[in-house]
Formats: sequence, structure tokens, C-alpha cells
Amino acid sequence: FPVTIDQGKVIMAKKKWVSKAFAGSHGQLHKQLGIDPDNSIPLHTLERASKEPGLIGKRARLALAARHFHHGR
Repeated sequence: FPVTIDQGKVIMAKKKWVSKAFAGSHGQLHKQLGIDPDNSIPLHTLERASKEPGLIGKRARLALAARHFHHGR
């Protein structure tokens, strides 16, 4: 796990940051982009939204990063 150094002390990083990153935002990116929740967000739409500032850009960048996560491995 990655570590951070805080005032000379080595602190372990939090293990479940991914689950906390996605908590409470279920379906919000779909809603902000105006896409039906039953459909997946097209890649070109995610890439365009990731360049926007603010919360919509953060959510889009996280969604792009999550595409590379391997579930159950």
C-alpha cells in the first residue's frame, strides 16, 4: 500500500478509498450528463466531461479511471 509521511511519521494509506469515492454518488453523473440511467455513458461523452471543471469533471475522471479496475481479481 502507498504510504504518506506526516511530520516524520510513516502512515499507511486508507485501504478502502475506492468504495468511499463512489459512495453517495450513485447515478449522479448520468443525471448531470442527461443520460438515461439504464444506458452506459459513451466513452466520448466521458472524455469530454472529464475536461470540465468542478464536480462533474471529477466524477467523469473517476469513471474513466474505474474502467480499468478489474472486478473480482
